[in-house]
Amino acid sequence: METPLPKDSQRRKIVLVIPSHDIEKCEIEGESVLFKNNDVSILEVPVSDKNAEIVRDLAKKGLLTQYRVLVQEPFSDDAYEDLSDAPVKFTIKKAMLFSTLCAHLGAKKVHVLEVKAKRILKEQDFKASTTTFLSQITASSVTQSSGEVKILAEKEESLRSSIKLEDSFQGAEVDIERAKALVEKYNLGNDFNILSLLETMSGKNRLIKRKFTIDIFSEMKGVLSILGRLSFPGFIDLAGSYKNFDDINVCYSITFEVEF
Repeated sequence: METPLPKDSQRRKIVLVIPSHDIEKCEIEGESVLFKNNDVSILEVPVSDKNAEIVRDLAKKGLLTQYRVLVQEPFSDDAYEDLSDAPVKFTIKKAMLFSTLCAHLGAKKVHVLEVKAKRILKEQDFKASTTTFLSQITASSVTQSSGEVKILAEKEESLRSSIKLEDSFQGAEVDIERAKALVEKYNLGNDFNILSLLETMSGKNRLIKRKFTIDIFSEMKGVLSILGRLSFPGFIDLAGSYKNFDDINVCYSITFEVEF
């Protein structure tokens, strides 16, 4: 069975990397639920056609291994990260894009003030069924001996050490068109703080200094919402590849101070 990734990016918010023998077994046993989800696509491995640009990119990043759950990047329809890496990598990329946006808007300095982590879903949000992907992960997750506060604090420190962002610029005139083009190119238009910054810097009474907080809460909540409804045959061991639900059910926020 050929299972290429569809051109419609809305139909591949999540990509499940499944070995060919499991796909064949789904056909034999009449298990077709995986192929009827409008948000989820199946990528069969080994991949028969490696010429597609998306597939080449996945191969370069080492993501074409079986039983992976790949998440579409919020900023590029054709870029993906592994589910366990997505919260951190998406947050870092959004932070870098935000700094670039500020540079286009004439900023002289952008630096991180605070990094915070929080849970996205509560247990009752996904415990209603024992057959969904999320419920299976929590059932097999490694038990954390440390408390909730300590776990989040450790994650905050880990991200903080990865994003010691303190950019200084020469300062320039506001290039509002270039800033708008960046927002459109990287799908940043759903972030109210970014739209507010654009609007403010378009006027005559422009900012001198402001604190901004960015996060990917809505993006990752959407991902977990899809996974919370996702069921598949028991012989497909996707949940076994994700032993720590704490790496998935987390969202980061970064507070910046920007001087113009």
